[in-house]
Amino acid sequence: GILERIQLVPIPMGVIDTSALEAHPLADLLPRMSDREFADLKESIELDGLQNPIILFQGMILDGRNRYRACRELGPPIVAVEFVGSEQQALTYVLSSNQHRRNLTPSQRAVVANETQPLIAEDVNSKRIEKIRQARLRASSGETLSILTGSGTETFSVVTSRAIAADMMGVSTGYVGHTKRIKEADPELYEDVRAGRITIPEALRKLDGITDDPETVRDKRARGGVTKLLRDPSKRAEF
Repeated sequence: GILERIQLVPIPMGVIDTSALEAHPLADLLPRMSDREFADLKESIELDGLQNPIILFQGMILDGRNRYRACRELGPPIVAVEFVGSEQQALTYVLSSNQHRRNLTPSQRAVVANETQPLIAEDVNSKRIEKIRQARLRASSGETLSILTGSGTETFSVVTSRAIAADMMGVSTGYVGHTKRIKEADPELYEDVRAGRITIPEALRKLDGITDDPETVRDKRARGGVTKLLRDPSKRAEF
């Protein structure tokens, strides 16, 4: 199958210069860790060393930008492996290995889907990306793809690049459409969504000139406080 041709080949120490590696454009589709997340990662590497190698593709970091940065700051040797496969396989690898591991909000995942869409658009007609995605899902969880109907080649012909990108990131096509609108109208606001500083609904309200009234703000804070208490087992009442 297509996924079987992917290989991760160990790179012997000293073969490549690891002092100034750059992130691959495919890796930069995903937002970087927050300062808090990076601090936790750095602490983990300081205590236990680098547990997962840096994945390189075309001489750049495909997966492990934050691990690489932490190692550069802390000083441990950088262990790297080479991703052997096509660019479309590399794209699928980046998305599948990061969407569940990273704590991305639905709004951030929609941004990633929006950025991914142009990269897979040219392959949609050849049905290549769809076959890769189906093979990956069958191998990982066997879940049924909600956006697909019918079977065989008839199935592939009705799937758009936006639908594929949205499904790979676990968001709706409408959400991806909203991110496109935000990016075109206000690139800075789009970057705020990408970084997780604001959600898509909040960004849309800003674009439409709608602000929450003081009472709504108070209600949101109150609901947030209740939700936080409910999620904390130590503060739940015993029945």
